[in-house]
Amino acid sequence: MWKIQFKNKLMRLVVKATKCIGKLIASVRNRNLKQIKIKKILVNRSDRIGDAIITLPFLLELKKQGYDLTIMTSTYNDFILNRFFPTIPMDHPILSQESKPNLLWKECIQRIRNTPQLIGNHLSKDKEPEFDIFLDLMLGEKSPEGIYYARKNRLAKYYIGCNKGPLNIFQDYSLKKTLIELSELDIIQYYEKLINDGLGIKIKTPDYIDIESFKEYQQKGFNFKFPFGVVFIGGEPKRNLTINQWKILIERLAEDINIVVIDDPKNIILPKIRDVVRNKNVYFIKNRYNLFELLSLTKKARFFIGMDGGGSHILSLPTNAMMIFTSEMRNPFRPHSNNSYKTILLRNNFNIEETKTSTDLIKAIAFKSLPCRPCFVKFECKKRKCIEGVDVELIAEYIKLKKVEWM
Repeated sequence: MWKIQFKNKLMRLVVKATKCIGKLIASVRNRNLKQIKIKKILVNRSDRIGDAIITLPFLLELKKQGYDLTIMTSTYNDFILNRFFPTIPMDHPILSQESKPNLLWKECIQRIRNTPQLIGNHLSKDKEPEFDIFLDLMLGEKSPEGIYYARKNRLAKYYIGCNKGPLNIFQDYSLKKTLIELSELDIIQYYEKLINDGLGIKIKTPDYIDIESFKEYQQKGFNFKFPFGVVFIGGEPKRNLTINQWKILIERLAEDINIVVIDDPKNIILPKIRDVVRNKNVYFIKNRYNLFELLSLTKKARFFIGMDGGGSHILSLPTNAMMIFTSEMRNPFRPHSNNSYKTILLRNNFNIEETKTSTDLIKAIAFKSLPCRPCFVKFECKKRKCIEGVDVELIAEYIKLKKVEWM
C-alpha cells in the first residue's frame, strides 16, 4: 500500500511541476493575439466521444458567431463532429489509462527533441497557412500529435491552447491557469476563458444541445407506456460501481418507479445485474443499440443515472440526470450549466450537488470527497475508496426527494 501512496504523491509533484513549467513558458512565450483578424479556425478535438459531446455546444456557438471551423477528429468521435463541421480525421492512438504517465513523458521528450525541425517548418515561407488559428482543446495528458501535425504542415498562423506544461513551447498563447484536469471550472468555462484571454473572443455557451440533430440515429422501437427512469450501468470496468452497489441502487429506485437498465453495446455487466436484481419493476434492454438509438429512450425517461463517461454524457442530454464520479475530478467534466451547482445532500463526505439548466433540466453529480482525487495511480488502489465510498442509498434518497418534481 505504501508504494501506491508514494507513487500517487510523486505523480502529484510531477503534475505540479508540469503546471509551473507551463506557466513559466507561457509568461515568456505568450503573444498578444487580440488584435489579429480571425476567420478560419482549426480545432484539435482528436480524442474520445465524451470529450466531443461536452465540447459540442461550445463549438456550435463559435460557428454561430461567424467563425469558419474545421475540426481535427479521431476515429472515436469523427462520426459525431463531421455532421456539424468539416473534419480532418487523425489516426494517431489515444494513450490508455494504463500507459500513463510513462509513455506520456517519453513522447514529450521525443517531441521536444524534434522542436528545431518543427519550428523550421513553421517559419518556412514555402506554404501559406490555411487557418488563422490552431485552437487546441486537448487535455495536457492526451496525445499531442495534433499540434505536431499542424506545426509540421504549417496549417495555421498562430497556435493557442490549454496549459500543457513543457509543450507550451509550441503555442503562441497558453492559458496560464492550472491544467484542465485540476480546474475548478468546467471544461466549457475553461475554453471560454482560453479564447477570451487569448483571442479576445467572448461567447456564452448554451447549456443544452438540440438532440434532433441526432434524429436519424434514433430507434423508434421503444414503446414503454409507463413512467420510467433509466440506469446506465456501462462504463470503464475498473472505475465502475460493484455489482452489489448497482443491485442496491436499482432495487431501491424500483420501489417508486419502473427502471430500465441499459449497458454498453458489449453488455459486459448487464447479465450479472440481471441475475441478482429481483424486482418486477426492472426492465433490461438486452439488444445491442448504439448510443444515439438509445437517445430516443432517455428522451422519454423521467431521469437518467450513469457513471461519468462518454456514454453518460450523450444519454443524459434530453432529461434530468445524475452522473457518478469515482477516480476523476468532478468539476471539469460535470454537465455544463450556466447556473451554479449547489450541495443538496452530504453524508460521510459523500456529496450530491445539482444545478438547473436554462431548459429547466436538473443535472446532478455524486462523488466521495477524497484527498487522492484525481487519481494518478488509476486502478492500482486495492481499497478503491472512490468506488466503495459511493453511497447508493443516498443517491436513492435524492431521487425520492425529486419524486414530485420528476415523476
